[in-house]
Amino acid sequence: MPLIGNGIGVSFGKKGGGGAPSFAIERSLRFDGVNDFASQGSLSTAGFQPFNNKDWTVSFWAKSDGTRFVNNGAAVSVVIANNAAAKTMVRFQNDGVSDSKISIKSNNIAYASSHTITSANCQVWQHYAVVVTQNGANQDVEVYVNGTSVDTGSISANTISNTSVDVCLGTANNATAFNAFKGYISEVGCWETALNSVDIAAIYGGGSGADLTTIGTVKGYYRPLKTDGPTTGTITDSSGNQDCTMNGFVSPYGVTTDTP
Repeated sequence: MPLIGNGIGVSFGKKGGGGAPSFAIERSLRFDGVNDFASQGSLSTAGFQPFNNKDWTVSFWAKSDGTRFVNNGAAVSVVIANNAAAKTMVRFQNDGVSDSKISIKSNNIAYASSHTITSANCQVWQHYAVVVTQNGANQDVEVYVNGTSVDTGSISANTISNTSVDVCLGTANNATAFNAFKGYISEVGCWETALNSVDIAAIYGGGSGADLTTIGTVKGYYRPLKTDGPTTGTITDSSGNQDCTMNGFVSPYGVTTDTP
């Protein structure tokens, strides 16, 4: 099948599992795990807001820049105060010896998934999704990898009331790289609802991904599609709520065409 160009030098259909030809994962962000990240830089009321006793879902594609995900590497986080550590985030944990695991913090309560990500699977693109459902005195957590549920659990409820937030990529701090992520991230989606297994399977799209604006009401959608350059510029929120600005990237890190 011939490749179809998108008009900016990136070919459609070069990877993925054969989803609809009208959609293509065009680019990803590559982080060095030291000093680069993307955030708005100041608090906003428009972006993804997973607090105030809300259910929430975060999904993204990721690939390590090594044999394992770096310890405490925050892929996606939400900050509720300037220069403060995130209260809600999805990150990877590794002790430098064992396989990597997914770690979640919801309303400042931590959950460590029992699902392990082997060295081999860290080095290839995989799709990750976390769904948190508020359930009385608990928060129910479900983790999906490549469209399939791999872990369920529960943590205590802890309502945090806040309206001013900052969505951050590759960091747990909106002003500096903290719990820095090392590797590639693509197609970050954030919802203020608990998506179901059918939705998650649709997002994975059999390995080809999907247009997240067609699935529920997405509150943050960072593809990225547009930047001012490979190491600087804006990571556009395709939901129209809160764009992020690239900080600290130096080539070969930044926007890249290495995608799922």
